[in-house]
Amino acid sequence: MASCFYRRDLFETDTKDIRRHEMLYRLRNLQPATFPVDSRQDLLDQVLRICLEKRLFCNLFKKEEDEGDNLGFLSELHEDYLVFSNIDQYGDYFGKSYIATSDIYRIFIEGEYEQAARLLYDTKHL
Repeated sequence: MASCFYRRDLFETDTKDIRRHEMLYRLRNLQPATFPVDSRQDLLDQVLRICLEKRLFCNLFKKEEDEGDNLGFLSELHEDYLVFSNIDQYGDYFGKSYIATSDIYRIFIEGEYEQAARLLYDTKHL
């Protein structure tokens, strides 16, 4: 059966431990980052554009069962694909991936794991 949706217009946030994150923000006296989006435009496209512009560290999942094999940051964004700079868990750069935006199943942005990778990367590359 063919789908009538040609572009993603929904973005799933993984919220199974949202209460833990909310509590950590309160305890640290921080506010979570928010980004303005236009509800009339494709949300994934907007999120990817923000990630590129702000050089946010992400973990991209291409399938539901993936364990997030793309950790790092976007270095280019094109109409149908992106160029992703891969960083390992120790903050070392290890090449680029070319990923079709239609293949992205889930994306974590600047979570604890991604922030740790950013800190290690920045320490080695700044």
